[in-house]
Amino acid sequence: MTTLDPALKAVTDQMRIIGDADGDGRIDIEEFLAALKGIGIDRAHAQRAFEEADKDRDGALGYEEAVTAAWKALQ
Repeated sequence: MTTLDPALKAVTDQMRIIGDADGDGRIDIEEFLAALKGIGIDRAHAQRAFEEADKDRDGALGYEEAVTAAWKALQ
């Protein structure tokens, strides 16, 4: 198992709390775009990060996918 950098884990945890507007434990594209807009990430960049992270193409991000999306969006 890979250990996450503590700073990245904190950002990801916070993004999930802010981003999961409907409380279902997953972040859909609209929730993701709204959360990243709030930290100054443009819509096109955020959408690309979401699409790249949504490996199973189910239209929502679980925890592992959210970690990947947060990392991509913050780079």
